[in-house]
Amino acid sequence: MAVGSGTPTVKSVRDALATELEKVKLPAPGVKNVQKYRRNIKTFNDFEKTFGIPAGKGGRQKINGWVIEPPGSTIDPGINLRAFVKVATWTITGYLSAVDRKESEIFAEDLLEAIENQFMFDTSLGGVVTAIQQIRTGIESPITFGEHQVHICPIELDIETRHQQVC
Repeated sequence: MAVGSGTPTVKSVRDALATELEKVKLPAPGVKNVQKYRRNIKTFNDFEKTFGIPAGKGGRQKINGWVIEPPGSTIDPGINLRAFVKVATWTITGYLSAVDRKESEIFAEDLLEAIENQFMFDTSLGGVVTAIQQIRTGIESPITFGEHQVHICPIELDIETRHQQVC
């Protein structure tokens, strides 16, 4: 089945997700280091280079990185054989570390709320998708990467797209 030219691609949705994430500026410093694809990180040095942000004067480097994961999909063909609705679950994983565990958790909570609000403000991702049906966020207990206590913050978005067959 050929799909219409107005049909969103995985790349166009991934780019739209990255654009929306990068708009989140508060709480400072906002979202940094958005990676559109998974990264092969083998060492702590690789981790800091990929997700680190420079330390302020006299401070240490902080971690603030986001990875957009490949989606899993559900397709509902409905009754119309020339069109279908696809719901893809996209996962964005955030890696956050501030000065200490308490500060990191508070920052993660505030930042996740700002990200949720950003996605709710534009549920069509700039017209790329039909709708964001649902958003789920969370903060996992911190784990240690080198000298950083890092909170892992998964975000799941169920994104609906409509597809037309071109005859």
